[in-house]
Amino acid sequence: MIVIRGITSLSHSEIRKQIETMDAVVVDVSEVSSLQQVKLAEHLAKKAFAAKKNIAKKLKYEFLLWLSGKNDLASAFKQLNPKGNKFFVIIFSGKKETVMRALGACEIKLGLENNADQLVLESISLSR
Repeated sequence: MIVIRGITSLSHSEIRKQIETMDAVVVDVSEVSSLQQVKLAEHLAKKAFAAKKNIAKKLKYEFLLWLSGKNDLASAFKQLNPKGNKFFVIIFSGKKETVMRALGACEIKLGLENNADQLVLESISLSR
């Protein structure tokens, strides 16, 4: 998994259209504060697939459900979709350069803490 902070001039609908074809997701910068938060959501998504308890059919969408603490994709998308021109892109497979080029994005400083607030982690863990 690769986590990148980016900035683009594409509209929200253009970003979603581009990201749909890739094994990656985009998340609003205000929704993620630490790498630990992202890693926990990835771990729980993979664990759900291994135990056949996943809700979503794709790992990237299961990841969004865990990260948002939601049980349906519409709510997860509503909460996590980028609201401005800055976003985090989480790449599960593929090349960073390919994804960033498709999004018309430039990489900027990540700006994430290593450790998350314990309440954030608890809310992710207990969301299901």
